[in-house]
Amino acid sequence: MTDPIDVMLLEAERITARLITGGVVQDKSYPGMMFDPATGQMVPVNEETKAIGFGAAEATMEQAAQGGSFFYVNEEVQAVIVGTLPGAPNMFYEPFLLPKEIGWMKFSKAIYMDAEREWYDKVLWSKQGEWLSVVWVNANGNNLVNYTLVMEQAKVPDNGLQTLFVALHVLSQTLVATEDYQVRKQGHGRRKLRLKPLLIRKVILRRVVHPHDSDGGGSREYHCRWTVSSHWRMQPYRSTGAVRPRLIAAYVKGPEGMPLKAPTKTVFVGMR
Repeated sequence: MTDPIDVMLLEAERITARLITGGVVQDKSYPGMMFDPATGQMVPVNEETKAIGFGAAEATMEQAAQGGSFFYVNEEVQAVIVGTLPGAPNMFYEPFLLPKEIGWMKFSKAIYMDAEREWYDKVLWSKQGEWLSVVWVNANGNNLVNYTLVMEQAKVPDNGLQTLFVALHVLSQTLVATEDYQVRKQGHGRRKLRLKPLLIRKVILRRVVHPHDSDGGGSREYHCRWTVSSHWRMQPYRSTGAVRPRLIAAYVKGPEGMPLKAPTKTVFVGMR
């Protein structure tokens, strides 16, 4: 059976080797976009700004490959991320979200689709002072979308950034854990990697018991158990005064031993 983390490392090496030999090839037809705080919209950028962005993307890819931390998000954790994306509040860059200042994250399958309907399954980042450089790499490893952000910038209306920030929020929750991974020793048929990762971690779902009362609480009498879907809550933090999104994981509520009520589907019908 193929080890998905081995695949991630070999893919990263191939992408990085192509970058070093050929650099990032800029699509001349793509205008490049930036966030305009005055209008709250993404607007085209000039050629000079676009060139700076591509330079930052090259630097981020090389840094992530040669000294960054690698994270592989397994299918279970990705299912949680995908399930929480539609109802997530608008996110923005907060430095505390980054598990490491320089990182390369590979999802078990493509998770983000750009405006051209191309799918991406890898995201890289590097923190440089108050700036954050982000690069999404497509499933084939031959196309990228890059961003340069200022710390705690206004909420940028972009699906690529929203997907990354929601994923980082989920990874910071207690329902998620990481396992350190050691690259297997070189053996017959295995070539030596030229990457120099700082560390390699597999992101997994932690098996935890939800702290909510199992009997439903209060003086009501319940005759069944039911599932409470995962949802976001704006959680205030007294120590800092900040209010940040917190993911409440799905859990079962109701008296122990009672039958579990099957969840019902909600169908919205538009009438005109």
